[in-house]
Amino acid sequence: MIKNIFPYLNFEGQSKEAAHFYAEVLGAEILSMTTFAEGNSGPEAFPLPDGAKNLIVNYPRLKS
Repeated sequence: MIKNIFPYLNFEGQSKEAAHFYAEVLGAEILSMTTFAEGNSGPEAFPLPDGAKNLIVNYPRLKS
């Protein structure tokens, strides 16, 4: 039996809102969420447009 589902979805700039919606609908808790700014650090970091810094790069992990 499958115990976990790992979807990868694209919401074109609305991933954070979608994650909170699905967490509420599924009765789940968001365990983690990474923005482009958080995932782009260190000596090899590349410049990000201001509009992209708060977009979600990794879809949140949910716990039911």
